[in-house]
Amino acid sequence: MEGKRRGRHRGTPREPSGGRDAESDALLPTSGEVGHRKAPRLSAVAAAVRLLSYSARTEQELHAALLRRGYSEGEVADTMSRMKDLGYVDDPATARRWAESAAGDRRWGVAGIARRLAQRGIDPDLAAESARQAYEETGGEEYEVALELAKSRIDGDTPEDHEERERQMRRLAGFLQRRGFGAETVARVLRQLF
Repeated sequence: MEGKRRGRHRGTPREPSGGRDAESDALLPTSGEVGHRKAPRLSAVAAAVRLLSYSARTEQELHAALLRRGYSEGEVADTMSRMKDLGYVDDPATARRWAESAAGDRRWGVAGIARRLAQRGIDPDLAAESARQAYEETGGEEYEVALELAKSRIDGDTPEDHEERERQMRRLAGFLQRRGFGAETVARVLRQLF
C-alpha cells in the first residue's frame, strides 16, 4: 500500500468551501453552538480566586488581569474590595514573602529587590522597607552578597593589561548596579577584587 494516498488526489482542484456547498454551510452550528451550550461567564470573584490559585498577585496585578478579561471597572473594584476583606490579596504580606525569597537567593541588593517589587505593583515605600527587612532577617550583608556575585562573574585572574582591567571593572560595576547594589558597596567590591 506504500505510495497510495487516500482522499483527494494530487492535482485535483479543491472545492471553494472545502467540499461543502453554501446550503450545507448554513446548517452548521456557529462557534458558540458547537455540541453544547455556551459556557456561562465566571463571576469576577470566581475569576479572581482562580487567578490567585495559580500564584500570589499584587492588587495592581489582579486588577489589571480582571480588566483584561473584560470585567467592568465597577465589577473589578467590588471584587478587589472582597479579595482584600477575605485576605486573599495582601500587598504587605506578598511583598514580605517575595523580598525574603529574593534575599535568600543572594543575587540581588536591597535596591534591586525593592525595584522588582515596585515593578510588580507594590508601593515603592513598602517595597523598600520589605527589602531592607528581608536582608536584616536573613542575616546577609549586601557587601558579602555583592562580592560573592562578583567573584562568580570574573574569569580567573585579573588581567595585566590596564585597558582590559578597566573594561572588566566597568562591566562588573554595571552588573552589580543593575542588581541593586549601592555605589559604596560596588566600590568596596571593586577595591577588593582589583
